[in-house]
Amino acid sequence: MTQYTVGRIEPCLGARCPFWEVEGEEGACVLAPVTHEIDGRPSLAHHLLGLRRELDGTSARSGWSLFYRLLNEEQEAEG
Repeated sequence: MTQYTVGRIEPCLGARCPFWEVEGEEGACVLAPVTHEIDGRPSLAHHLLGLRRELDGTSARSGWSLFYRLLNEEQEAEG
């Protein structure tokens, strides 16, 4: 999803993606509810893609902390 904002086309990683949350027998991207916040904000999308790469080798808790910090910085920068 975020890759479209920065002009990259990649297949969804699904369950292999750190932003994928399994609920019951199905899963979904945890960023889906905030897609409207990502669209048109390439710097945020770049941060999220970088975070996705970092999360591949770190704990989810530290990654989510970074995600929220970056989101707050982005919102503050936009005023």
